[in-house]
Amino acid sequence: MEKRRTIFVSRALQENSPLLALLPADQFRLFGQSLIRFSLLPFEDMPDCDWVFFYSRNGVRFFFQRLERLGAELPEHTRLAAIGKGTAASLADIARPPDFVGSGNPDESARAFLKVAEGQKVLFARAYHSAKSVQNMLAPYINIIDLPVYKNEIKTDVDIPETDYVILTSSMNVDAYFQNQPGRSAKVFIAIGQPTAMRYAQWIAGQVFIPERPSEEALARLILDLEKKDE
Repeated sequence: MEKRRTIFVSRALQENSPLLALLPADQFRLFGQSLIRFSLLPFEDMPDCDWVFFYSRNGVRFFFQRLERLGAELPEHTRLAAIGKGTAASLADIARPPDFVGSGNPDESARAFLKVAEGQKVLFARAYHSAKSVQNMLAPYINIIDLPVYKNEIKTDVDIPETDYVILTSSMNVDAYFQNQPGRSAKVFIAIGQPTAMRYAQWIAGQVFIPERPSEEALARLILDLEKKDE
C-alpha cells in the first residue's frame, strides 16, 4: 500500500470499534462523525403492547429517557426486539437483554420477527424521519403502534475531511454528506444496506459498495478486499 488511506464514516466510533481494531492504524486513518442531530420527541404515556421494536441505539436511548421522565416503567409482560446486535447491546445496557435480535438487515429481520410476533401488538419506537422498513413490511400481519421517540435533523455546520473512502450509514446521512459537501468525490463510496445505497443514486452516478452484513466487521473486510483488488 503506497500511502495511508483515509476513511470517513457517518457515526461516532467507539474505542472498541471493530473498524479501528481490524484496519491497521499504519495503513488507515479513520474519521467518525454523525451528520445528523438528534433530540427527544416526548410521548405522554406508555401504550399497552406485546412488543417494543427498536431500529437503533438512539431509539433505545430516547425511549427509556422519556419513560424515566414520566416516572413510568416498561411492563414486565412487554417483550423487547432489536433490529440488530448494536441495538440489542444498548437494550441490555439500559433496560434488559431483548427477547428478539434481528440480523440488522430489515428484510431478514422482518421475516424472522414475524415468526414470533404474528397477530400481536407491536410498538415501533423510531426516529421521526424513519423509513419504517420493518413495520411497513409487517403491517398486514401484526397490530402496529407507531411511536416517534426522537427527531433526526441534518446538521448544516459540519466540516467533513477529504477521504479515500466514505461510509454512510443511513439515507439521511447520505443527504447530509452531499448537502454539506457539494461536488465531493472519493475513491470509494460504501453504504450500509440497500436503502442507503439507493439514496446515493440520487447524488452520484458511480458504483456504491455494500458490505455482506450491516456490521463494522463486514465493513472492515470489504475495505481490505477492495485494497487487495487495487494492488
